[in-house]
Amino acid sequence: SEAFRGCTSLSYVHLPESLVFLDQCTFMDCTSLKKIDLPSGLRELGGRNFEGSGLTEVTLPDSLIELNISEFTKTPIRSLYIPDTVTSVKGELHDCPELEVLRLPDTITNIPYFRDLPALKTVYLPRDLTDVMMWLPSNNFANCPSIEEVILHPECKYYEIRNGKVVQKYTGEVLMEIPAAK
Repeated sequence: SEAFRGCTSLSYVHLPESLVFLDQCTFMDCTSLKKIDLPSGLRELGGRNFEGSGLTEVTLPDSLIELNISEFTKTPIRSLYIPDTVTSVKGELHDCPELEVLRLPDTITNIPYFRDLPALKTVYLPRDLTDVMMWLPSNNFANCPSIEEVILHPECKYYEIRNGKVVQKYTGEVLMEIPAAK
């Protein structure tokens, strides 16, 4: 853990294929790190590994099964596509000023908390969504004013888009408002 934390001259990393787990904060605050090649057998990221780094792009491997979304907090990442092999997404993602597209895997049943993503325009919500982690009284996408499009899997049983809002089908409880849809 924290092996390269704060290494500001590191710009590119290729991790060995034998790596299956990356511990916490490994590349945290590596402000020059723009690209990383994750191994195809990686199964879990421990949390906050890339927080505060200069990471603008990442391809998460199909072997990944667990993800702490805080991995990418405070990065200039532009899009985040989480593969459907991931069955658990936890943590909180915030302060990513360049993030425009977020795709959550269809295999998760709840969504973590997202906030302060001013450029976020498109959100893909999972098919199996049944529960929402309401950590704060407001919605799960606080201070994300640029959301224009929410794509909800057509087979989602519990949520639907209604009048510019994602709502629970049976109770009408609002999961999130789509700010730009008003």
